[in-house]
Amino acid sequence: MVSVLIGSSTKLSEEPVGKFAYFDVNPRNRSAEFGYRVHPAMRGRGLGTQMLQTCINRVFQSTTLNKLYGQTAAFNLPSIRLLEKLGFHRDGVLREHHELDRQLHDDYGYSLLRRDWQRQPWARWELVTRSESHPLGDT
Repeated sequence: MVSVLIGSSTKLSEEPVGKFAYFDVNPRNRSAEFGYRVHPAMRGRGLGTQMLQTCINRVFQSTTLNKLYGQTAAFNLPSIRLLEKLGFHRDGVLREHHELDRQLHDDYGYSLLRRDWQRQPWARWELVTRSESHPLGDT
């Protein structure tokens, strides 16, 4: 797993402002799952957008991955809006996939292919040298 902590802690806690991780790297299919979180006190300020753009750029710049994929709860409208704004494709529904407060909820699966990323106005293709890239850069 590769994790990134974004920013300094908030005034309300010692938690970082945001977290991004990609994991379950599949070298054969050149794919990886990802997840992210923005501290609740810092939401609604565009930090999630900036964090995901920066981290996704870094992943595609420094690896040979073709696809990043993740999922979010069907009721998590801010996350859905964020993923769709960044060009992620809704691949499907995982019905009654996770439990919250004793109720089962659907999740939506999303993915971003390298070619979809390259079409985004926020995509950055600067070369990352091997010394700067993560060891998974060869995946």
